[in-house]
Amino acid sequence: MNEQPLAVPQIAIDYAGNGADVSATAMTATGDSTVYTYQAIIPSGNDGYATLTLTADDLAGNTLITDSTYNRTDLLIDNTPAGYTLAYADSLVKAGDPDTITVTFTESTSRNPAPLLAIDYFGATADTDSIALTIGASDSIWTYSFTAPAGNDGFATVTVSGADLAGNPFVNISGSTNTLEVDNTAPVMTVTSPDSGSYHRTTAVAYSLGETITSGSIT
Repeated sequence: MNEQPLAVPQIAIDYAGNGADVSATAMTATGDSTVYTYQAIIPSGNDGYATLTLTADDLAGNTLITDSTYNRTDLLIDNTPAGYTLAYADSLVKAGDPDTITVTFTESTSRNPAPLLAIDYFGATADTDSIALTIGASDSIWTYSFTAPAGNDGFATVTVSGADLAGNPFVNISGSTNTLEVDNTAPVMTVTSPDSGSYHRTTAVAYSLGETITSGSIT
């Protein structure tokens, strides 16, 4: 305040939700007769801007009601964790393949520190411990580029850690973290007909494959 008040100022807080409002409450004096404080305990829920109202009178009895103290909406309550989804340039990779993971958050995230990403491969080697993501087109889109390792066949577990601007921890809303598959095993073909060493007047060959392939030929 720019002058000493007649009595201790009072503060009221109207949260965006339907509960936890603070009715007019005396603030706490400091060593300076023009400075008062109030320690608010932020409630759960009530996401949105809270309305703060400060009332006081000066020594002459003039009421303090100004644009700077009445119905202020500077306090933003955010108790909702930021969700994120994972997307891959290629969700099925083999050793040496370059790939990029894109992490999209439901809201803006801190740039410092940046969100962290970890990859736990199916095998026992080549795991990526928490590494800082690279910011993309906005502070809600982040990326990580890497090269697929040898071995480690199976689905890798990809997780993101950190917090939104209010400190709420990130929550995966992709539905699964096991969406990156590493396959470094060549497909196996087994000829089922004709039998080995037998003779047939046909060029037809029957075979089975150990996995689905995209193309191939028999010579």
